[in-house]
Amino acid sequence: MRYVVVIHKDEDSDYGVTVPDLPGCFSAGDTLDQALSNSTEAIECHIEGLFSDSEELPTPQPSETHMNNPDYDNAIFAVVDVDLSNISGSTKRINISMPENVLSKIDRFVDSQGGSRSAFLAEASLEYMANRSISSKRSSISFSKGKRIIRPENKSSHQITNKIEPKKRKKASKKNRESPGN
Repeated sequence: MRYVVVIHKDEDSDYGVTVPDLPGCFSAGDTLDQALSNSTEAIECHIEGLFSDSEELPTPQPSETHMNNPDYDNAIFAVVDVDLSNISGSTKRINISMPENVLSKIDRFVDSQGGSRSAFLAEASLEYMANRSISSKRSSISFSKGKRIIRPENKSSHQITNKIEPKKRKKASKKNRESPGN
């Protein structure tokens, strides 16, 4: 799941990181790269705490909301990709059905990324639900205010990916909705 992070630095301090979509989630680092790396760990720990307290994940706001926040003037903005499948929690075996060609595409993708099908489906589901209320115009690249743009060198921990919009389902006919057993 992708999170916007706001990076700030005063002359006499390390880089500080704020995660606006996760109130109370902060991090820091001696260097910009270290600050970004530490922010990934901070986000994972924060979300794990939310899950263990049975709290809901806050819905991420559109990137522009944070960029237009006067509290973040002169800050550096970046997008950090966090693998939520690593977060602890009990697992439950399920049985699902899907078209064979979709399953083949998932398996090829997972094989190329070095993960598992279960982890991919869990991560994709969480990301889909979190992004459900976000405008489809969310940026798919790193962004900044002014001219300072962060493009992380380590794509695995700060990966920036395209958002895939779900297909809209057709509404059931009135006859199908009224028939018993549906």
